[in-house]
Amino acid sequence: MDLTLHYSLDRTLPDLSQTPHRIPSGQEPIDRFWPLFQRNAVLTRLGRAVTIKTPNDIGQELEDLIAELYDWLFDNRHTLSLVESVARDFPELNTLYFREFRKNGLAVWAKYLKMRAHAGFLVPMPDYDAAARLLLETATAFAVARHLDIDHKPFPDDIAKTTVLRTLTHAFIPAGWY
Repeated sequence: MDLTLHYSLDRTLPDLSQTPHRIPSGQEPIDRFWPLFQRNAVLTRLGRAVTIKTPNDIGQELEDLIAELYDWLFDNRHTLSLVESVARDFPELNTLYFREFRKNGLAVWAKYLKMRAHAGFLVPMPDYDAAARLLLETATAFAVARHLDIDHKPFPDDIAKTTVLRTLTHAFIPAGWY
């Protein structure tokens, strides 16, 4: 698992001249994988959007942000599937992925949704953390999880992405705006 995760995040293999390969323990996996997660998890548009007070076109902005998230999830679907499947067995990885990496991403999405709703651009939500989670989980279901579902009816990736973009964008934009 250690080598597979390293390769999926970095596309290189560590030095294997020392065999057998030593599996890191304790804080070491967090110290090793955290920078790789951080480097790979750049949602540039979302980072910019939370610094802009008034968007030019809220519908286009939100759709672009969801597309950026979807593309990142799709491009990293193998790594994400691996991490989610083994995180419960590796407490350090569980802490790194679920308690830090994912939590931080959800917090930025919640901030964005709340900021735009309070400014009148998005539909107000009873809980912005829950709304961010809904957005992430929906995108993840179509970008990542459907590839693992042996019982699903396959449909093209572009149809999956377009469905997510339209559904989520229209869920958050006030009626008649987009």
